[in-house]
Amino acid sequence: MTEKTPAKGRGSASRAEAVADYCERFFGHFGAAPAASHVEDLRARTLRVAPVGDLQEFLGEKTLDIVFHASLEGDLVTPGSRLFDRMLDWLRELGRCSWVPLAARELPSRLPVGFGPLAPYQGVASLKRGTQHDLELVVQAVFVGEERHEDLVVVTLSEAGEAHTVESSVVAEVLAAGKVEPHSELAHPSQKKLKQQLDDALEWLTQWAKEQAAPREEEMLERLSTEVQRLTNYYGELIAQNEMNEDLREQLAHDLDLRVSEEVSSHRMAVEVNVVCFAVIARPVLDFDYEFEVLGKTIPMSWRVDCSDGLITSPVCPTCAEPAKTAAVCSGGEELHLACESCFGVCAVCQAHRCSDHGLVSCHIGGELLCSSCAPRCEGCGSPTRKSRLKQQDGTWLCTVCRE
Repeated sequence: MTEKTPAKGRGSASRAEAVADYCERFFGHFGAAPAASHVEDLRARTLRVAPVGDLQEFLGEKTLDIVFHASLEGDLVTPGSRLFDRMLDWLRELGRCSWVPLAARELPSRLPVGFGPLAPYQGVASLKRGTQHDLELVVQAVFVGEERHEDLVVVTLSEAGEAHTVESSVVAEVLAAGKVEPHSELAHPSQKKLKQQLDDALEWLTQWAKEQAAPREEEMLERLSTEVQRLTNYYGELIAQNEMNEDLREQLAHDLDLRVSEEVSSHRMAVEVNVVCFAVIARPVLDFDYEFEVLGKTIPMSWRVDCSDGLITSPVCPTCAEPAKTAAVCSGGEELHLACESCFGVCAVCQAHRCSDHGLVSCHIGGELLCSSCAPRCEGCGSPTRKSRLKQQDGTWLCTVCRE
């Protein structure tokens, strides 16, 4: 009986195309305009490049004939190849950290935000200029299982800690658009702050890499299950054919355990994340800080304007977790708190300020907004109902609908 081993699948064509596109952008960015043969079959695609200046000296070649498939003759660029690794080394050589200060537009003198029900209250505003430090990281993610896969991704991390991958480099876009301020006086981040941001970025990247590895690992475990079943069937037949030879049966059982153990070891997914380089993006910002006197208490609220692109960061409504573009204050909880226009309302009966988390409901008959005190529930249908629409009938408080 011949043991048949299933063939392993080929790598993703989309990944190879991404590497080829990255290669063109890489050499084009460093002044070596590539001459490419754009063909549908990536196996036949080539790229002729003449590195210039320091890059030529670093690579040790005046001309490169780049290919993206091992079947072609030339300088192979694929994750793990010598030239690909040298390209990453060049990025590291340039410096792991770059400083990118963005130019500011005309600074606004007032904040274009509505205050809704806060308008009658006395508010004190202060304006402060500052610098927001965001990070952009070029990351090499390595996934090692049955095969080795490498991805090169760009990740942005805002000063507030929000991280996500992006299709293209934000730094490259702002450089190309001329948004960098060459003589900027924007403040540099402290070493402590920068270290904390990098730690946050690495923590996010580790979780991101695990999520990326999960579907790969699931597919790999399915193949492992198939392979273990194949080995079990194969050795099971051999053991059954030699039922009279106890020594051989024990040896075959031992061999099966070894083969299964080897397969389990080779089907484990290892993930490695390496930061190739990163940039600190310094954004000029204006912070508008407001303090409102509401019901004898001070409510602070802050808005931030990014002066490089005009985007406004509003306080977050604790009820819906969305930016509160129109400010209001709910007085229904233990403490006064901010609420957005969608979650806020004024009781039509007692004029109490409430949010949907603290008793704001609508009458199921008239639809008006009411606080829970002014809208007890009908004992028949259980719906919040304006008190004036409830009447006692046979000892039960019922709304007009249930009394019909």
